[in-house]
Amino acid sequence: MEIDQKSTLYMNTILKTKLETIFDSVLKRGSYEVLDSRFNRKLVAKNCVYISIEDVSSKDTMLIDIINSEDVHPKYMEDFKYMFHSLLESERETKRDPDSRQIIVSNMDSFQKRKPCFLLIQFISDFKGFYTCIVTQRSLDKVKFYDDLRFFGRIIDHFQKATDSVVTKLDINIGNAHKLVD
Repeated sequence: MEIDQKSTLYMNTILKTKLETIFDSVLKRGSYEVLDSRFNRKLVAKNCVYISIEDVSSKDTMLIDIINSEDVHPKYMEDFKYMFHSLLESERETKRDPDSRQIIVSNMDSFQKRKPCFLLIQFISDFKGFYTCIVTQRSLDKVKFYDDLRFFGRIIDHFQKATDSVVTKLDINIGNAHKLVD
């Protein structure tokens, strides 16, 4: 299904609003205020956050199509470069054993040097040909949430096309989620 530019802009706006609402609701329960001394700013933060997005490849939600309609922020291209070999290896593992628990895309090789926000992306089979994409992040700032999702969408899209599989769910485990104090 081809999406025109006006519809894409409208859907992106709805999606961003929905994602911001999800992020804000997660931070409402059990969050705390903290001073970020690196940037001298006050944050609302919460540790050990879990966000789940269902039906990422559904034609009804078209999340992957919407996310892929915009360019990925240039900072993510460096992460993609570091992760590309790992992504190809995960695709080979999927073709070898579609139900393997070792279908992992890692950003750990660059961790000591760069301290990227996301560390690991794992694809888990439901043994019926569908996958859940599980992302482990050390840190997530609300202002980068949509950019992160666009990057994960590109990884999911690449994985689906290379392995002829379908990812139906995106789970994000976050060590620390935060946003600026309103």
